[in-house]
Amino acid sequence: MFMPMGSAMPTPSEARLAMAQPDLWQGPQPAHVLSQRVLPRGDLMTLRLFIARPLQPDGSVIYMLDGGALPPMLLPDLLARHPGLAVVAVGYDTERAFSPAERYFDYAPAATPDEARNLRFATGGAEAFSTLLTGELRSIAEDGLDIDPARRSVWGHSLGGLFALTQMLTAPQEFAGYVAASPSIWMCEQTMTRLAHAALALDGCRLLCTMGDNERRSNAPPLDRPTPPPATLRLLDVLDQRGDLTAQRHVFPGAKHGPALALSLPLALDYARQT
Repeated sequence: MFMPMGSAMPTPSEARLAMAQPDLWQGPQPAHVLSQRVLPRGDLMTLRLFIARPLQPDGSVIYMLDGGALPPMLLPDLLARHPGLAVVAVGYDTERAFSPAERYFDYAPAATPDEARNLRFATGGAEAFSTLLTGELRSIAEDGLDIDPARRSVWGHSLGGLFALTQMLTAPQEFAGYVAASPSIWMCEQTMTRLAHAALALDGCRLLCTMGDNERRSNAPPLDRPTPPPATLRLLDVLDQRGDLTAQRHVFPGAKHGPALALSLPLALDYARQT
């Protein structure tokens, strides 16, 4: 059953201020050892891993997609609040914050022909990316750490949020906690609804879905009134009807799609520690 989450959160202006703060990955941290690794993928773009390994791990870990976009939003003091949590940010080996074509392919399930006509790039690589994320990449990131499988979480925003939901609905056993921030359900709502109906038991999963109430596509007219993305709400209703999922939703008042990323981060790390 879905329940609202009542934690006090930064305002959108506070999120914008956070973007001007120091980059977590540019200096030493008191409770974590920072490192970076590259992971070649043949014909696909090489991945870059940003890893924060706790000096005194408590068994929890969160994998965060779009790792190249997180600096400087994933702030040092935010990590310091969670000294036992391992953080693995997964990005692409490029100076760009986002890699549109690559993330469309890696993070999205195969779209139907009708859905694909409205998309800028090819989709369908989510299953292969999941295999890498939960296989070779996980082995590298968790080497030497005693991770509790019941305390593994994954976070993603936008297309990354779409991947988090796809992962939960297709291979729920790989993570215990799922944080889908402003998931791009609009691009393949038919596919995601089908997956939501077909998914095996989700009893061991915990989902947090965050979103702003001022999110809209770039070519869409302004909203008449604040409202969360309708496609996301429809999918959450389908999941709620299943009755086998522990889930929460959190709406950020006034937040547009971009600022909703930074606003989701404190909740995501808190959620990972609770998992």
